[in-house]
Amino acid sequence: MALIPPIRGRAAVAYAHDIVMAVLSFVLSLYLRLGDGMFFYSRGIVVEGTAVFTAIAAGVFLFMGLYRGLWRYASLSDLVAITRAVSLTVLLFLMFMFLWTRLEDLPRSLVVINWFVLMALLGGPRFLYRLAKDRRFAWREAGDGRARVPILLVGAGDIAELFIRALGRTPDANYRVLGIVADRSNQIGSHIHGIEVMGPIDDLDHVVRALATAGVPAAPVNTVADMVADPQVQAREMFVEIEHPTYGPLKTTGTPLKLSETPGRIRWLAPMPGEHNEEVFVGLLGHSRDDLARWQAEGVI
Repeated sequence: MALIPPIRGRAAVAYAHDIVMAVLSFVLSLYLRLGDGMFFYSRGIVVEGTAVFTAIAAGVFLFMGLYRGLWRYASLSDLVAITRAVSLTVLLFLMFMFLWTRLEDLPRSLVVINWFVLMALLGGPRFLYRLAKDRRFAWREAGDGRARVPILLVGAGDIAELFIRALGRTPDANYRVLGIVADRSNQIGSHIHGIEVMGPIDDLDHVVRALATAGVPAAPVNTVADMVADPQVQAREMFVEIEHPTYGPLKTTGTPLKLSETPGRIRWLAPMPGEHNEEVFVGLLGHSRDDLARWQAEGVI
């Protein structure tokens, strides 16, 4: 495997961008240090310093693998990689110029200024590009007129942030996040990608009522326990309690058909294994109880 993998496509464009930024950073840093006095500086020193700094930067950027990621997904890890690459570039340039000129021809504070300028020129465009992409998807989601299912997210952590970001990147997403409920009270009132944390999980009913008051159709997604305890479900006897011979009283689903003249009802639970053996083998099939006992002893039934 090659120490420095080849770059192509968008990575090559990003590499060319960074080399141009390295050139600009050196010239801009020199101007920030000298002001208008830069124009009276030796042109040869400026050109040589720029060329050396750019060459070192070009090699370091490749060696440090800055082009394995995509600008669209620039993150903190990319910022750390840029920081390492810029620091190594400036350090190598300082060592080279010290061995070559003893830093007599360039201001020694130039390397410090250059570090900050190059960080801004490399990191700024990456994160501005990502911000523009995220904003573009947000604008498209708000203005395309498509009907989306409004949802309320439970939990204001990393998973919620990833979900909201993924929706923003998906033009044909079927969901629209209206708000977030959090498990910590100190998160209430904050925003994640423009979505408000509306209240605590313990007060979900209040959040749902607030949405309904604002004209937003909203209802909680019930758990099984919530569903069984629902007053409407209980009034319709959708769950009834039946006595089990082993486990005692158990809840089971009632009949969904409610007829006034011939109401249905649940009379028993599912039979236990072998509960109707005698009824079937003796009563229906005509075998004797001795046969039934023998089969049970032999493990046949």
